[in-house]
Amino acid sequence: MIIIIIEIFLSIVSLYFIGKKVFHYFHFTKKSFLLTFIYSVIYFLVIYLVKNTYFGQEIFRKFIQQSIVHGSIWTLTIYPIIIAFSEELFFRLYFRSEKINMLLAALIFTILHWRPGYFSTLMFLILFIFALIQWSLLKKTKSLWSVVITHLVAFYSLLLIYG
Repeated sequence: MIIIIIEIFLSIVSLYFIGKKVFHYFHFTKKSFLLTFIYSVIYFLVIYLVKNTYFGQEIFRKFIQQSIVHGSIWTLTIYPIIIAFSEELFFRLYFRSEKINMLLAALIFTILHWRPGYFSTLMFLILFIFALIQWSLLKKTKSLWSVVITHLVAFYSLLLIYG
């Protein structure tokens, strides 16, 4: 529950400091839809294709087991939506300034997703690459919804395949 409070706080702080510049990121064009669909399919396929590998069995399965403590409606619906929205808002738009580049934002995103007991170097690299890909999607679409939706697709793909 403390995580959700932190996430909501980060969203509010992000919106406050970004100001009116954030509202043009709340659109969804045909280009945004197409790129979101393509990225989502790629995320799902990659997650599915590594299902029977050591990486899939050991890393992704542990990630899902650590991420979903209880299989309640809250943890399977509302919680992931709030988390995806607030994280993408914070890491993609708040860190969009010239002073903080995408590598630093991706590194911070990855470090904040660290979980004791299972976080390997390989998982660190995968999360870092995911953060960079999400950044590139935002840059191409200029739509917050694109990165929120692909974030949710990645999460629900992991849950569906490894949960």
